[in-house]
Amino acid sequence: MSESHAAHPLLGELEELIASSESAPRSERLTSFARVLLGRTLRERLRTFDLEELYRQTSGLFDFADARGLAPMAVRVIDSPPAGTALELNVPDAPFLVDTVRAAVEGAGYGVRLLLHPIVGVERDAEGRITRISDARPISGQY
Repeated sequence: MSESHAAHPLLGELEELIASSESAPRSERLTSFARVLLGRTLRERLRTFDLEELYRQTSGLFDFADARGLAPMAVRVIDSPPAGTALELNVPDAPFLVDTVRAAVEGAGYGVRLLLHPIVGVERDAEGRITRISDARPISGQY
Protein backbone atom coordinates (compact mmCIF):
# COMPACT_ATOMS: atom_id res chain seq x y z
CA MET A 1 0.00 0.00 0.00
CA SER A 2 1.21 3.48 -0.78
CA GLU A 3 2.50 5.32 2.29
CA SER A 4 0.67 8.49 1.23
CA HIS A 5 -2.63 6.68 1.77
CA ALA A 6 -1.94 5.20 5.19
CA ALA A 7 -4.72 7.43 6.55
CA HIS A 8 -7.25 5.63 4.34
CA PRO A 9 -6.32 2.12 3.20
CA LEU A 10 -9.05 2.04 0.54
CA LEU A 11 -7.14 4.58 -1.56
CA GLY A 12 -3.98 2.47 -1.39
CA GLU A 13 -6.02 -0.61 -2.32
CA LEU A 14 -7.52 1.30 -5.25
CA GLU A 15 -4.03 2.23 -6.48
CA GLU A 16 -2.99 -1.42 -6.27
CA LEU A 17 -6.09 -2.53 -8.18
CA ILE A 18 -5.46 0.07 -10.89
CA ALA A 19 -1.82 -1.04 -11.19
CA SER A 20 -2.82 -4.70 -11.56
CA SER A 21 -5.74 -4.05 -13.93
CA GLU A 22 -4.42 -1.39 -16.30
CA SER A 23 -1.42 -1.18 -18.56
CA ALA A 24 0.99 1.74 -18.61
CA PRO A 25 0.64 4.65 -19.26
CA ARG A 26 -3.11 4.47 -18.49
CA SER A 27 -2.46 3.09 -15.01
CA GLU A 28 -0.26 6.08 -14.12
CA ARG A 29 -2.80 8.60 -15.41
CA LEU A 30 -5.72 6.78 -13.77
CA THR A 31 -3.86 6.58 -10.45
CA SER A 32 -3.11 10.32 -10.58
CA PHE A 33 -6.74 11.00 -11.47
CA ALA A 34 -7.97 8.87 -8.54
CA ARG A 35 -5.65 10.67 -6.11
CA VAL A 36 -6.91 14.10 -7.16
CA LEU A 37 -10.55 13.05 -7.54
CA LEU A 38 -10.72 11.35 -4.16
CA GLY A 39 -8.11 13.41 -2.34
CA ARG A 40 -10.67 15.67 -0.71
CA THR A 41 -13.36 13.06 -0.27
CA LEU A 42 -14.42 12.68 3.32
CA ARG A 43 -13.18 9.52 4.98
CA GLU A 44 -16.74 8.69 5.99
CA ARG A 45 -17.90 8.85 2.36
CA LEU A 46 -15.04 6.62 1.20
CA ARG A 47 -16.14 3.96 3.68
CA THR A 48 -19.45 3.66 1.81
CA PHE A 49 -17.74 2.43 -1.36
CA ASP A 50 -16.88 -1.11 -2.34
CA LEU A 51 -13.37 -1.25 -3.86
CA GLU A 52 -14.56 -2.68 -7.20
CA GLU A 53 -17.33 -0.07 -7.49
CA LEU A 54 -14.89 2.73 -6.64
CA TYR A 55 -12.57 1.43 -9.36
CA ARG A 56 -15.40 1.26 -11.92
CA GLN A 57 -16.63 4.76 -11.09
CA THR A 58 -13.16 6.31 -11.08
CA SER A 59 -12.25 4.62 -14.36
CA GLY A 60 -15.58 5.66 -15.89
CA LEU A 61 -15.11 9.29 -14.87
CA PHE A 62 -11.57 9.27 -16.25
CA ASP A 63 -12.83 7.84 -19.56
CA PHE A 64 -15.58 10.47 -19.67
CA ALA A 65 -13.05 13.27 -19.13
CA ASP A 66 -10.60 11.78 -21.62
CA ALA A 67 -13.28 11.35 -24.30
CA ARG A 68 -14.11 15.07 -24.14
CA GLY A 69 -11.09 15.62 -26.32
CA LEU A 70 -10.92 19.15 -27.66
CA ALA A 71 -14.61 19.90 -27.10
CA PRO A 72 -15.25 22.83 -24.76
CA MET A 73 -17.45 20.66 -22.53
CA ALA A 74 -19.01 17.24 -22.10
CA VAL A 75 -22.28 16.46 -20.36
CA ARG A 76 -23.90 13.12 -19.60
CA VAL A 77 -26.84 11.87 -17.61
CA ILE A 78 -26.77 8.47 -15.96
CA ASP A 79 -30.05 7.07 -14.71
CA SER A 80 -29.74 4.33 -12.12
CA PRO A 81 -32.99 3.33 -10.37
CA PRO A 82 -31.35 2.37 -7.07
CA ALA A 83 -28.98 5.36 -6.95
CA GLY A 84 -31.00 8.00 -8.76
CA THR A 85 -30.01 10.16 -11.70
CA ALA A 86 -26.54 11.65 -12.02
CA LEU A 87 -25.72 14.69 -14.10
CA GLU A 88 -22.02 14.78 -14.91
CA LEU A 89 -20.23 17.74 -16.45
CA ASN A 90 -16.67 17.97 -17.68
CA VAL A 91 -15.92 21.64 -18.20
CA PRO A 92 -13.17 24.11 -17.40
CA ASP A 93 -13.63 25.55 -13.92
CA ALA A 94 -15.31 28.94 -13.98
CA PRO A 95 -16.73 31.44 -11.48
CA PHE A 96 -20.30 30.65 -10.44
CA LEU A 97 -20.27 27.34 -12.32
CA VAL A 98 -21.61 25.28 -9.44
CA ASP A 99 -24.31 27.80 -8.55
CA THR A 100 -25.40 28.11 -12.18
CA VAL A 101 -25.70 24.36 -12.70
CA ARG A 102 -27.52 23.87 -9.40
CA ALA A 103 -29.97 26.68 -10.28
CA ALA A 104 -30.62 25.15 -13.72
CA VAL A 105 -31.28 21.70 -12.26
CA GLU A 106 -33.53 23.03 -9.52
CA GLY A 107 -35.23 25.40 -11.98
CA ALA A 108 -36.16 22.37 -14.08
CA GLY A 109 -37.94 20.92 -11.05
CA TYR A 110 -35.30 18.48 -9.82
CA GLY A 111 -33.67 18.30 -6.42
CA VAL A 112 -29.95 18.06 -5.80
CA ARG A 113 -29.14 15.37 -3.24
CA LEU A 114 -25.36 15.33 -3.63
CA LEU A 115 -23.10 17.78 -5.40
CA LEU A 116 -19.43 17.03 -5.97
CA HIS A 117 -17.10 19.57 -7.54
CA PRO A 118 -13.64 18.08 -7.90
CA ILE A 119 -11.23 20.36 -9.70
CA VAL A 120 -8.69 18.28 -11.57
CA GLY A 121 -5.74 19.72 -13.46
CA VAL A 122 -5.59 18.15 -16.91
CA GLU A 123 -3.07 18.44 -19.73
CA ARG A 124 -4.13 17.19 -23.16
CA ASP A 125 -2.25 16.34 -26.33
CA ALA A 126 -2.99 17.80 -29.78
CA GLU A 127 -5.91 15.36 -30.21
CA GLY A 128 -7.34 16.26 -26.80
CA ARG A 129 -6.45 13.02 -25.01
CA ILE A 130 -5.35 13.31 -21.38
CA THR A 131 -1.59 13.10 -21.00
CA ARG A 132 -1.13 14.33 -17.43
CA ILE A 133 -3.22 14.82 -14.30
CA SER A 134 -2.37 17.20 -11.50
CA ASP A 135 -4.11 18.71 -8.51
CA ALA A 136 -5.39 22.10 -9.63
CA ARG A 137 -5.74 23.13 -5.99
CA PRO A 138 -2.90 21.59 -3.97
CA ILE A 139 -3.64 21.01 -0.33
CA SER A 140 -1.37 20.53 2.62
CA GLY A 141 -1.64 17.28 4.51
CA GLN A 142 -3.46 14.15 3.50
CA TYR A 143 -7.02 12.88 3.82
